[in-house]
Order: sequence, then structure tokens, then C-alpha cells
Amino acid sequence: ESDVSDSLKWLFRQIGFPRVIRPDDAQSLTEGNFKRVANKAQVPIHPSEPHHQDQNLAEDCIREATRMYVRFMTARHIPQAFWDRVCLELRSHMALGHAMQEG
Repeated sequence: ESDVSDSLKWLFRQIGFPRVIRPDDAQSLTEGNFKRVANKAQVPIHPSEPHHQDQNLAEDCIREATRMYVRFMTARHIPQAFWDRVCLELRSHMALGHAMQEG
């Protein structure tokens, strides 16, 4: 949790600034250094409400994608050293571009 603000800085340097950040209601993603870094970049933080229906859809999508990912990696005998890279690639393509995501 202490590295979250460093990850946010890296994201801003490598990818750019999103219009808004929509984390869950975790304190590490809404307060402290994370909030200072986001405010300095003028990126608003809009935490999602607990038990919101959109959040449940995302959790289902992540769970099913993770299951498919494990089956894929196991079936092709891909070494575990490469699993993190494949997981990152998979998750980078999971955003469906819904208008309510606001970037």
C-alpha cells in the first residue's frame, strides 16, 4: 500500500493523465500521498460506492478473465515467470470503454 503513490506517478509518466480516477473506497487509494499526487496532477478521485451494481459487474468480469488466463497459461505450459506479464496485458484490454467510466 505504501507504493501506490509511486505507481500513480509511474502511470502519469508512462501513460498520461486520465480525466478521473475511480478506485474502490480503500484509504490507500483516496487519502495520503495518493491523493496529493492526484491533486498535483489535477486528476479528480471519485471513489465507487460499496456494493454498487457496476462494481459487481467488474468483479465478475475480472474473476472470469482470471480463470480463462490460468487455463490458458496452464494448457500451453507457459512458465510462471511470464504469468505477470500476460496478466498485465490481459487486464489492459479489459476496459470496455463504457461512457460511465469517464476515461
